[in-house]
Amino acid sequence: MIQSFFPLTTVDVTPGVTGSWQDVDVSGNGVPAGATGVILHLLGTGLGEDFGLRKNGSADNYLKEMYGNSWALIGVDGDRKFQAYVGANHTIYLVGYTMAGVTFFTNAYDKTPICDQTWREVDLSIECPGATGVILQYFSQFNTSQYGIRKHGSTDNRSAEATYMGQWGLIIGCDEDQHIDLWGKDDALPTFVLVGYITDGATFKTNADDISLIATGAWTDIDLSSEAPASGMVFIQAYGQEGQNFGLRKKGSTDIDANVYHSLQEAFGIIEPDTNTKIEGKIQSTFVDFFLVGYGCKVVTPTVTTDAATDILQEQATPNGSLTDDGAEACACGFEWGLTDAYDNTTPTDSKVAGESFSQVINGLSPGTIYHFRAFATNSAGTGYGADRTFTTAPIPSNRAHALSREEL
Repeated sequence: MIQSFFPLTTVDVTPGVTGSWQDVDVSGNGVPAGATGVILHLLGTGLGEDFGLRKNGSADNYLKEMYGNSWALIGVDGDRKFQAYVGANHTIYLVGYTMAGVTFFTNAYDKTPICDQTWREVDLSIECPGATGVILQYFSQFNTSQYGIRKHGSTDNRSAEATYMGQWGLIIGCDEDQHIDLWGKDDALPTFVLVGYITDGATFKTNADDISLIATGAWTDIDLSSEAPASGMVFIQAYGQEGQNFGLRKKGSTDIDANVYHSLQEAFGIIEPDTNTKIEGKIQSTFVDFFLVGYGCKVVTPTVTTDAATDILQEQATPNGSLTDDGAEACACGFEWGLTDAYDNTTPTDSKVAGESFSQVINGLSPGTIYHFRAFATNSAGTGYGADRTFTTAPIPSNRAHALSREEL
């Protein structure tokens, strides 16, 4: 599994022009070449203002009021630009980006099912081949809005009603056939549009983990080390009574969006955990609940095992190793070796992933000599080393040694 979701130090990228589609260039904000999309924290503090997001070059024109506290993902073009349509009371915070493993469409697909307050299975296999998760936007036309979303096969049964018409970003897992379930209320004229999908770098729950808080009115730790191990970003559904304020943030964050605490209309938060896999949440009342629906993996230092050397000759030996954990990225695997555990020599490397073994032939050794060696594996997070081991090259046979000594005479 690769890392596909990457957090950034938060930057306000709200366009300076309101009431029309504007390019938003994030190439100078830490989003690297090759990025496929951006992760945005959205805040709307006023009513009656249209808002929209789309990939640059799209002909989409989905505009609807955006009020409250929410997150969304949208694609960028090759120049790392997306487009936004904002009002005077809208703020767009850039909080991360996506790479290979997440694909965004230039034009979104309308996947609205029959909305009769029943869970409806939606097949996304044509648009999202090989997907493990999908990214959508939801729009309501009236303030009787009510919707739900879940991975197909889930028994979760949450649908929330919002006080205001508007729009929200959604991220959810799909089953192996790329099916999800949607729930809508027809009198709100809801619209679900598919903007992208995930094929690698994320894990989604079939039934979400309840990580709700009890304490109210204060930022409180949420420990996700068991539910989302080695995660780079976590996907949280905030659900509850309309109009209740809530906030989500990285534990200890001092980013410019760290104290956003605003109205809930069933939002999906996309949050970076700290090194102990903790985030912080804040709720106005216990009518607000949090559910972990999935997480993006984080590249970590790999784990490798040094195995016994084989094919040991007088001047040649083959050290062996096993890549136990690749840390979510293919690794360059090889060996350090030498006369002591300072090693002083390094073999060529091979690209390996977790569960694969590797070896290298070392030539030019001295007969009857003890050599130290250890395996190593390197990815973008660092290098992991196996334990030190030794082998002893085969000695020169005594009769041959005697013959050589006579020749010297």
